[in-house]
Amino acid sequence: MDKLRNDVAEFTTAMEQKLQFHDDVRGDIYRCMTDKELLERLKEELGEVENNDYFRPLGTIMDELIDVANFAMMLYSNMGRRIK
Repeated sequence: MDKLRNDVAEFTTAMEQKLQFHDDVRGDIYRCMTDKELLERLKEELGEVENNDYFRPLGTIMDELIDVANFAMMLYSNMGRRIK
């Protein structure tokens, strides 16, 4: 694989920073969550993006997008562990 695109590297760094911020409370608890639980959380986070009133600062919206991506990653990771 070639070098990560700058946008991808920046996005994944933001994802990891958000995960690490919550490590002391949540850690990798998602590994014990069901697909259904993770999908519900992903939908909740996506709803926060969809229901945005666009009067919120862009940084707040971007932060919600990181939450969406992290829950998608968690679901992907849990499914991936089952097929290995």
